[in-house]
Amino acid sequence: MEFRQLTSHWSAKQISILLTIIALILWAHSITQAKLNIGFYGLIHSFPLTFFVALGILTIASAILWVSKESHQKLLLLQLLLLITALWLVPLLIGTRPFCGDAYRNLWLITEITERGKLFDYMYLFWPGAFLLFPTMAKLASISFGSIMNISSFFMQLLYLLPLYVFLRNILGEARINYCWAGLWIFSLANWIEEGYFSPSGTAYFLLLVLLALVTAPSFWERSAKSVVLLSLAIVTFAALAITHLLTSLAALCILAVLCAVKRNKRVAPVVAVCFLLVISWDIIGTGGYMTKQITSQPLVTTVSTTPPGETTPPGETTPPGETTPPSEVTPGILTFDPRPLVEQQVTGHIAGSESHITVVRLRILFSALIAALALGGAILLLVRKKFRAAIPIIAIALAPILLFPISGYCYQPHFTLRLYFFLLPPMAYFATNLLDTRRKAVAAILCLILITAIPLHIVSHYGNQAFDYWSPSYIAGFRYVDGVKKDSDYPFAKLSQLSWEDNQLVFDDNFPNQEHYFAISQHDDASYDFLFNQPQLVDEVWNWLYNSGDYDCIYANPDFDLYVREIGS
Repeated sequence: MEFRQLTSHWSAKQISILLTIIALILWAHSITQAKLNIGFYGLIHSFPLTFFVALGILTIASAILWVSKESHQKLLLLQLLLLITALWLVPLLIGTRPFCGDAYRNLWLITEITERGKLFDYMYLFWPGAFLLFPTMAKLASISFGSIMNISSFFMQLLYLLPLYVFLRNILGEARINYCWAGLWIFSLANWIEEGYFSPSGTAYFLLLVLLALVTAPSFWERSAKSVVLLSLAIVTFAALAITHLLTSLAALCILAVLCAVKRNKRVAPVVAVCFLLVISWDIIGTGGYMTKQITSQPLVTTVSTTPPGETTPPGETTPPGETTPPSEVTPGILTFDPRPLVEQQVTGHIAGSESHITVVRLRILFSALIAALALGGAILLLVRKKFRAAIPIIAIALAPILLFPISGYCYQPHFTLRLYFFLLPPMAYFATNLLDTRRKAVAAILCLILITAIPLHIVSHYGNQAFDYWSPSYIAGFRYVDGVKKDSDYPFAKLSQLSWEDNQLVFDDNFPNQEHYFAISQHDDASYDFLFNQPQLVDEVWNWLYNSGDYDCIYANPDFDLYVREIGS
């Protein structure tokens, strides 16, 4: 019997269920075979081939239902949860942790607020929305954030699904409800940015998705009682956003303003004005004019000057080998319109360090470009079909955050492009999903193959920096010991970045006071300087210097972590 005759007796749902079961069996087997192995491409070396085969089969199982004429929401939800679990939770099963070090700083701040009722005059808390929410949750629900910190990224990915689903349903419609799950799948696979954890940026992103779900509701732009409710909810959501994260609130403000201009809707203009006033008011009232002071203390525009033709290079300076253009001198300002420093800060500046790090960064760029290409293809398809009413507002949502690029040299450098990619993911997921909306099944098949290919690219992009991101149990023990020392002592902590070599001797820079201080050093520092800066010997040299110096005493040591103290006059 031919394959076509055999499958004709099976429905799309039955075939999808069978493939899902096969994928689940292979995935479970691959977990038993996986072992922690941080190699040239990061964590991907830890997984056997069956791990990727399982996710490839799972992609096919879900894609069959995306193009089905019947609704299969429960099964699609199950398949999506399996994907997110595989991408975001599995690292825990092989001994590593899918989060960045800032999570520990956030945990410390939450603990200080909940247990000691202590607030700090700390710039990070000038936007305290997340740090008001998390302690409240800890008190009301008896949540211990320390026990769930390792899986916070997984929880946040699940939390993002609800507003993102509403956003996609609003613009795709009930008739294409299966496409919503394709959009969620593309979003989850394309999201390699490690910002979705218990943090101000992760919380603010959830609020941004809620705002997108509100502004894409058809009733939002109509004259009705429901519209008043949605407009009010948008203001409340933005108010929470304004006190949670500055950059995300500015991106949301740009989206609202551009959408209002594109739709030429005067009823929404007051909402945009109120949101603008909320940002300004919080700067004045909540931060004590922090941003205003920063802006007024800097030049307005960044200037880039080069040595004029015929003019000699200043004494003591040399032109780098192979440089064909005069050296540039950048005077930083609030706004940057010259693309040269922006490209250096946001793109080429990241392509540095060890060969492994350079390769991972290039693969991240390739992966992000692949998702952007899929989105561009879907947008072009909509425009060719003259579906301007559907395409133009979402194009406006995608382009609006790009208006913040002139301030990227001043704010959030050099990570602005990562945040921008994060902001663009919802509209890109929508446009890429529209590639399914064609009568040619070959297009859907090609999209499915591309998504299968993207699975290992996601793993490398997401976990390629494990040489830097991985925190061993010994390092975490040392980190927690240091956390306790900070609570009981006022001595400052020296940093490796404050050291330099002079006359074959390590000395601190002029900004470090000559006083009692601690110096923590670890194998994590060694891996970081090797991976990020291609300086594999520096940490070992500093370690030997501390060990042999008569000025420092080792007060804590484990296989990966040492803590020294220098007490002047003792």
